[in-house]
Amino acid sequence: MRAIFTKLSCCICLAVLTGWAIRLPEAHAAISVTAVKLSPTGPQFIGPGQPTLTFTATVSGTGAGNLPSSINFRACDDDLGTSNDTLVDSTLPVSSTASGGSFSIPKSFSLSCLDIGGNEHVVVGDSSSHTSHSNGAQVFARSPDACSTPSGGGIDSSPDVQVTCDFVAPTCTATVTPTHELHVTVQDSASGLRSFQIIPEGATGGNLLGCSSTSLNLSGSAPSITPGTPSVNAVFTRADSTKGARLIAKVTDVAGNFACCDPELLDVQAKTGFPRIQTLDDIPRSESRVDIINGSPGLQILGVVVNRALFQVVLLKDNEEKSLDLSRVMKESNTIVFIAGGKSGGSATILIAEPTSG
Repeated sequence: MRAIFTKLSCCICLAVLTGWAIRLPEAHAAISVTAVKLSPTGPQFIGPGQPTLTFTATVSGTGAGNLPSSINFRACDDDLGTSNDTLVDSTLPVSSTASGGSFSIPKSFSLSCLDIGGNEHVVVGDSSSHTSHSNGAQVFARSPDACSTPSGGGIDSSPDVQVTCDFVAPTCTATVTPTHELHVTVQDSASGLRSFQIIPEGATGGNLLGCSSTSLNLSGSAPSITPGTPSVNAVFTRADSTKGARLIAKVTDVAGNFACCDPELLDVQAKTGFPRIQTLDDIPRSESRVDIINGSPGLQILGVVVNRALFQVVLLKDNEEKSLDLSRVMKESNTIVFIAGGKSGGSATILIAEPTSG
């Protein structure tokens, strides 16, 4: 299976909002900050489908008089605790209000994976030293990071928001049962799966959805997916059991990464005195696993040729199963030839698929 996007390590960046805390001036406070809320909430993902994520932090409170005031606001990441990169550093004005009048000030800021980096925390904090202010309040997140650790107490509000930088495509694993069913498992452990779209036989052009071919002689349906689901399974059979079959499906995750799931099934048969040859073209590098499920009667010998070079001669017994790893001889696009030998009527089912994990 070919991953369309480069497989970079995915980094998980936590917007630490469990400990939103507000430090108020010790004397002559002009305003009282009562809450800080961040939107959106819940798990968020940065990837090909959404390379930039925009947050809005809303600071709210009450006025303590007619004196105009301001709130210092900072968003930063902690660079694994070694330094503090400021993403946002600004002053939020609070309009003159009557004593006890309320205010709500939104502040929007955008993040990309270039801003965040790897394995870091995104924090929102004050933009000045932790000292008293006669006309304002400091807004910060309570965390162990230097940019957000104040002295004194505070008010907690707003839940954690997890931001995942995900540029890794889903994986697809296929197996075949002795009854020739094709079992497919697709997984995405970062942002989770969004869709499983089968490319039907006869599709062309844009209907290929970025994949290079179409399904063939296949019976079965795409699994239903709730966005964010880490793994789903699907079962397919051959519409005509006497012919080979191929599944081509575009699998997309929540972050917008996708891959083409493209396992292929075929039967090879023996004929006494004559080798039987079957050829598969345009096999991608990712489909480097060959599973052999010998029948009864089955093949006695199977030659495997990859790109015009003999890879291996496999000796087989009835009902025997073997797996070959062709990865060391695979190119971007490959031709695989199977040469079957044995008593007339002997056969085996062959699956060409992506290597299984682990």
